[in-house]
Amino acid sequence: MESSALRNVKVLITSGPTREYIDPIRFISNASSGKMGIAVAREALSRGAEVTIVQGKGTARPPKDAKVINVETTEEMCDAVVKELQQGEFDVFVAAAASADYGPAKREEDKIPSKQEGLVIPLKPTPKVIEYARRVAPDVFLCAFKAEANVARDVLIARAYDRLKEVGVDLIVANDIGKPGCGFAVDTNEVYIVDAAKEVVHVPITTKRRIAARVLDIIGDRIKK
Repeated sequence: MESSALRNVKVLITSGPTREYIDPIRFISNASSGKMGIAVAREALSRGAEVTIVQGKGTARPPKDAKVINVETTEEMCDAVVKELQQGEFDVFVAAAASADYGPAKREEDKIPSKQEGLVIPLKPTPKVIEYARRVAPDVFLCAFKAEANVARDVLIARAYDRLKEVGVDLIVANDIGKPGCGFAVDTNEVYIVDAAKEVVHVPITTKRRIAARVLDIIGDRIKK
């Protein structure tokens, strides 16, 4: 694909982890650095796209040429994505963030005493960002990411495809974070890119920037058609 295929295309990207607060200083999160989302943003910018990033509390630095919206919680990320999609006339949404799936049912206003003996924290599901995105922007090209841990290749692909069909995603990128050199907080990954026809593109372990390039190759080809 020509690198100019994304020129002037408006791309919204989520990146990094979210935090679900238990009390003012403790929270539930994950080890995501945001490197994959930022790699997608850098590659999209290099191809002439106009990029907006909704970024959780990761360690990867966003490119200076992108618009950046900083958030903490999954609800904040969801609200920011919905607002941008409603107002921004985006062509592509790449949901690369590792947003928390569960958070405390109640956030305590004061710090829970550290000497408390035993602590039970009821959890509730957080908003599903891609589900809200699809509702408010049915025509945007939606690329999601699906992480699993220590599963067989066929299981990884099947679960990703099930999620794609459930939400109406156009493309989903699946990876196994249990494999060495893959997943959170590293510069490399191995992925399976799955579309609605269940066609699978395998990208063997390589840099996240090269994975971003392959993903955007496919997206560029699809939106041109």
